[in-house]
Amino acid sequence: MGRQISVPCTTCWPGSSARHEGRAAAQSWLWAGPGTGETVSEVLLGESLAVLRVQGDWASVRLDLDGYTGWIPRSLVVSSSEDATVACSALRGHVYAEPHEASEVLAQLSLGARLWAGEERVVDGRGWRAVRLPGGRPGWVGASLLRPSLWDPVDLALAFRGTPYRWGGRTAWGVDCSGLVQTVYAACGVQLPRDAGQQWAAAQQVGGPLSPTDQPRRGDLAYFPGHVGLMLSAHVMLSATTYVMGLREENLRASPYTAQLLGFARVL
Repeated sequence: MGRQISVPCTTCWPGSSARHEGRAAAQSWLWAGPGTGETVSEVLLGESLAVLRVQGDWASVRLDLDGYTGWIPRSLVVSSSEDATVACSALRGHVYAEPHEASEVLAQLSLGARLWAGEERVVDGRGWRAVRLPGGRPGWVGASLLRPSLWDPVDLALAFRGTPYRWGGRTAWGVDCSGLVQTVYAACGVQLPRDAGQQWAAAQQVGGPLSPTDQPRRGDLAYFPGHVGLMLSAHVMLSATTYVMGLREENLRASPYTAQLLGFARVL
């Protein structure tokens, strides 16, 4: 069973009561307002959520994973209390209409996307798995994308190299600093809050953070005002940053972030 690290905070868990439970019919940006404003996070295919209210073609939702709230197109919410049976274990992928790589693409997959799985089939030497999308449409996924994986957080984070920076992103299609950390550790069984500030606040409650003078080790998290990175070693940090609009490895002894270092946290 994975560890859950949470922090009681009204921005994480709004007081509004949900109308019903549902799931996301497709991967979508989570917006600050109904069709306007900035992206605040991202919703994965099949992710469970609660609808707080509806305004025209938009729904205000709260994600079950971390309590984050925002707006998505109303058409992307499907009513469902049924638990999905499998999660995507690959960084990226697609759901196809038929068990063939040239068939119609029905949906985009990211690490952690949820589906309902059926039979496996080998076609021309390639393994496929029958799936059902939220809303009930059938499809096919390469079987390897749904096989359970045992990830090390650092190795998984390094696999995200080449991913572009995207504010609010939490997938290999585009990711921000706290989205990378949250996604990597979720795949390793540790649930962290969505934002860097919330994660740092949570670290104060779980065994206490390391101080800026403590020696971090591989897998520790480095926190700054509005930023977080994953330590690859005692001095080298990997983070999604706007300085390069992607992921960057940097030595903290020569980083523009170092002067603002709040401290390190160890969650595994």
